[in-house]
Amino acid sequence: MSVEITQVCSAVMEHVAHGVAVLTLIDDAGVRRGMTVGSLTAASAEPPTVLVCIRNRASMHPFLTPGRPVGLSILGPGQSAVSNGFAFGVEDPFAVFPCHAEAGVPIVVGGTAYLTGRVDRALVNHDTTVVIVGVDHGAVLAEGALVHWMRDYYGGLVPVGG
Repeated sequence: MSVEITQVCSAVMEHVAHGVAVLTLIDDAGVRRGMTVGSLTAASAEPPTVLVCIRNRASMHPFLTPGRPVGLSILGPGQSAVSNGFAFGVEDPFAVFPCHAEAGVPIVVGGTAYLTGRVDRALVNHDTTVVIVGVDHGAVLAEGALVHWMRDYYGGLVPVGG
């Protein structure tokens, strides 16, 4: 694949706004792990299923095995520091950003919503893995969402009608 088409695809995808979430789990040694994801997507309404895409080189990748409990915290408008902390390697983001346990997994405090569930399967596609999660529980806690668009964060959306 040419460098040019890789750059074009990346530039095009910057024009797609998306919500920001933190994917969390507890590994086999009892260590809390988390990472920012921008690719959270509803995959099925019945049974409730979502998917996230992560890089194969992500430190959490080896732990996203079938049956593993995971949490997804949907970040709120004022949580860009949380997104950056879980994305860019704050040594222990759990020591910096408060979390509470829900269904045995960490959930970031202050988010607008969360889901918990278990990894159903992980499908490797080139340098990325699509992680499919069966949802067991969730809640909407507040209105609004942190949105990432054009390499920046936004804390609100303005309706334009339709």
